[in-house]
Amino acid sequence: EPKADLSQADLRNLNLFQSNLINADLSESTLMNTNFRNSCLQGSNFDGADLRNAYLMGASMLGVKLNFAILSGMELNGFDLTHSEMRYANLDFTHLQNAVLNNSDMKGASFYQADLTEAQLQGADLSDANLNQCILVKANLNSANLRYCNLSNAILQHADLTDIKHNHETIWPEGFQPPVSK
Repeated sequence: EPKADLSQADLRNLNLFQSNLINADLSESTLMNTNFRNSCLQGSNFDGADLRNAYLMGASMLGVKLNFAILSGMELNGFDLTHSEMRYANLDFTHLQNAVLNNSDMKGASFYQADLTEAQLQGADLSDANLNQCILVKANLNSANLRYCNLSNAILQHADLTDIKHNHETIWPEGFQPPVSK
């Protein structure tokens, strides 16, 4: 049950520094340039929210819902988004170096030109996701679902692709030889 109902609210440019918004409903809210620094956002619902340029440094975001959310161009380096839902979210040009996205549902999400260097994506569902021109250097994709995923022009150097799932519709970088699908 949501702790605070802020759905469809216009909270742009608001200072929510160190706020306790655990399990809050922020779905379809406008949160551009909102300061969430050091806030507790665990389990909150941001489905359909516009978070462009929101400041999230130090925010706790375990298990958040970000389905259809707009996070393009965000700085989320080192964030722990384990068990989060990000279906069809827009993460184009987002910086997610060393981010932890283990067991997250990112079906259909767009990561066009996103940087996921050394990101942890074990068991993540990236089916039907757009990872075109995505940087996945040293990313851990162990047991990730890459069925129907677009990885054209992605950089996969030293990525861990152990036990990944893919199919004939998965688009790989030109000349890349994927491991056998599990």
